[in-house]
Amino acid sequence: MGNYALKFAIFPVYPNEPGTISGIAKGPNYLQDDMIERLKHGPVNFDFKVQLYTSDKSNPIEDGVVEWSPKDSPFVTVGRLTIPKQEHGFCYWGNMLSCVDKLSFGPWVRHHDFKPIGSLNRARRLVYQASSSYRKS
Repeated sequence: MGNYALKFAIFPVYPNEPGTISGIAKGPNYLQDDMIERLKHGPVNFDFKVQLYTSDKSNPIEDGVVEWSPKDSPFVTVGRLTIPKQEHGFCYWGNMLSCVDKLSFGPWVRHHDFKPIGSLNRARRLVYQASSSYRKS
């Protein structure tokens, strides 16, 4: 981001908030089912956090096997994503999901200040392009 290397992640604000479906993890769409159920009961919030690069030893960019320890580079919350309460049924979600399946996402469709770096991102670029081409065919 600009002149800074960083990693970003999104974390649920209340991982055990009301609306969580226990035992739903049995079906093929359990994450979707869980989100639909949560949104019936209220908004779902996520914190957007970043870890700033501090050194090649603590935060190697070219070695994706090394975890960036929060001890060396603590996560800093820079924003919050709130998905408002929704009571749509499966028909609505099914139609929306068919539209979403036709979209493509990649870290390379970005503002010029954001540039994916590192060997893993170079490999991901090829995978994202192949996946997008496949889904659009």
